Amino acid sequence: MNDRGFALLEALDGVAASRGLTPAQTALAWLLTQPVITAPIIGANSVEQLAESLGASGVRLTPEEMAELSQVSAWE
Repeated sequence: MNDRGFALLEALDGVAASRGLTPAQTALAWLLTQPVITAPIIGANSVEQLAESLGASGVRLTPEEMAELSQVSAWE
């Protein structure tokens, strides 16, 4: 809960809204394209959460979307 986190949430919301995805699906789609992340853990606690997470499979973010999310999430 800091400025960096809020900026990342705002970027996720923007990309998600433009693609008709949820922020969680957008975040998972971004994580699935990162070469250093081999198995993101979704932590679903219900069938509904699992179904939402599965909605990220097959989503390919544009290079611009990837760059935006990578920029706001980068460590300084």
